[in-house]
Amino acid sequence: MAGSSKKVYEVFVSKIPWTLASKEMKDYFGQFGQVKKCLVPFDKETGFHRGFCWIGYTSEEGLNNALQKDPHVLEGSTLQVQRNRKVFLGQKTNKEVVETS
Repeated sequence: MAGSSKKVYEVFVSKIPWTLASKEMKDYFGQFGQVKKCLVPFDKETGFHRGFCWIGYTSEEGLNNALQKDPHVLEGSTLQVQRNRKVFLGQKTNKEVVETS
């Protein structure tokens, strides 16, 4: 079963409106497949997210479904969605990363 796999198929999403949080992102991208993770980096100094996130799917099908839809529009803003090319390592900086599962 694909859900038991440890592999995560990720998309990188940018141009996220400030009014959206990780829950809304996970809910929206959940329509394309089962979301395993949603990483939204926040700036500790401002308290706002940084305008981008990573969405991880449990299957390649979810990833491909999300990439096929164009455009992605939330709250009047067009999101940029692309296949994630780099593995997010979660390096320690002064930025905080919030993961929902």
